[in-house]
Amino acid sequence: MNLSGEELSECSYIDEFRDPTVLAQLGAFIVVIVTSTFGNLVVIRTIFSDADMKSTYCNIFIVNLALCDIVQSTIGVPTMASTLVMTGNRWVIPWRLSCQLGRAINMVVPAAASFTHVVIAIDRYIAIVRPFRERLSLTLASLIMIGIWALGTLFGLVDFVNSIVVTDPRGDCIIYICYITMSQQQLSRELGVYVVLVFLVPLTCILLVYCRTCYELWAREGIGESGNQRQVNVKRRVVKMMVLVVVAFAATRLPLFCVYVVMLSMPGGGNMPLIGEVTTAVSW
Repeated sequence: MNLSGEELSECSYIDEFRDPTVLAQLGAFIVVIVTSTFGNLVVIRTIFSDADMKSTYCNIFIVNLALCDIVQSTIGVPTMASTLVMTGNRWVIPWRLSCQLGRAINMVVPAAASFTHVVIAIDRYIAIVRPFRERLSLTLASLIMIGIWALGTLFGLVDFVNSIVVTDPRGDCIIYICYITMSQQQLSRELGVYVVLVFLVPLTCILLVYCRTCYELWAREGIGESGNQRQVNVKRRVVKMMVLVVVAFAATRLPLFCVYVVMLSMPGGGNMPLIGEVTTAVSW
């Protein structure tokens, strides 16, 4: 890998786009980007166009999740697609800032989304178990979301600082590669901490909070009485919803975390067979 930058021109992209596999993967990523961005913009517009929804503090959390998806779709997914689809983990934009932002966003956004899910779980617990407790104000809910993004940003600082763009000679031309200046041991340690704090800890918190909520629901006096079947059915639906949220959180994040760990912690992980196809499927 050439860190000094030889006086060679950049390799043409023509050969890259002649490969039908590359075109198919790029097409799939484009569909992911467009549908995710459009869908989440519709969610945000729906909330802010309705006076009642806009004034409800819990919808701030929904907007934040939609914002996480939009940022991931418009910045994180394209940079990931560039690295996976192009030959030799080729980086399309030869600017260091693009490399830094691309790597950092893929660390920051999943963290912000995970922490938002934890806040939603705690809020649902309070709303169901302590219904007469004073609710959050819109200002406080917004400040909590700002704090979540600030906390999530900390997870991207290491990658932001240590990411550079280098040139890799390919015969009579060069390609650009987004390279992270960390040893394999340091990178593995960082990813281990990241997976624990951004996936396992939030998942455990959500699971415990919802288990406690379910216990409180079913422990209330009269829940098993036959004359109160309507209340029983309502609470059953609440429990099913909570189970679904936990399963969805784990199912939608675990595969992508596994792909990140394989790609970044193993030498040549980005060039492993079928890694591009697997990542495309996980992104869907």
